[in-house]
Order: sequence, then structure tokens, then C-alpha cells
Amino acid sequence: LSQLRVVPVPAGVAERTGRYRVEGAGASASLVPAADGGTVALSLDDLVGGAGVSLIKMDIEGGEAAALRGATSALRADRPHLAVSVYHKPWHLWTIVNWINEVVGGYRFHLRVYGHQGYDTVLYAVPT
Repeated sequence: LSQLRVVPVPAGVAERTGRYRVEGAGASASLVPAADGGTVALSLDDLVGGAGVSLIKMDIEGGEAAALRGATSALRADRPHLAVSVYHKPWHLWTIVNWINEVVGGYRFHLRVYGHQGYDTVLYAVPT
């Protein structure tokens, strides 16, 4: 526990670092690139910048696939454990697993449902 380092960052997470506007509301909201947008979002690669990461946990209302694409370098270099919500968009159940296998490789997958009717389903990816 003494080695745990958590750094809160007042920004969103996206595939690419930039300015965004939020479209929609609640669970259907999404980030849309906009030069005049009021929301700053960072790619995880830009955020960690080679500092090393051992765990990525995300539940970002359907933005998980894009956020993982923005972490490609960190995933390849650091091989972190992953805990990724996959219930916001049904196709994430297979597209995220397929993407990790094709782009990063070397992970074992586990799926756990915590809520009723598939809500709060989390994909765990453990490096092999």
C-alpha cells in the first residue's frame, strides 16, 4: 500500500488529447472534438507519459474503447492489469477483447457481472 500512487487530474479521458464539447446528457452523453469546447480531455498515453502504470480501471459511460486506444503505448510498454466496464455499449463485450488481442496481445480475460440484467459488467484483463 505504501507504493500506491494516485494522481487526480481534472480532465476527461479520450483517444486523443484536445478540447471537446459534451453532447447529450447522463449515460448517453459523449465527447465530441471541438476547438472551442469547454472540456479538456487527455489520452492516457499523454497523461502517464512513460511514467509506468500497473492498473487501468475505467467506467466512463461508453468511452472505454476510445480511452484504451489512447493508451496503446502504455498498454504495450507497461502491461497493466485492466478493469474495464463493458456494459454501456453491448458490442464492447467482444470489440474491446478483440482490440486488446490484436493490438497489444498477451492478456487473459475474465468477465464479471455485478448488477441486475448485465449492468455493471466488468472485463478484467490480466497480463500473461
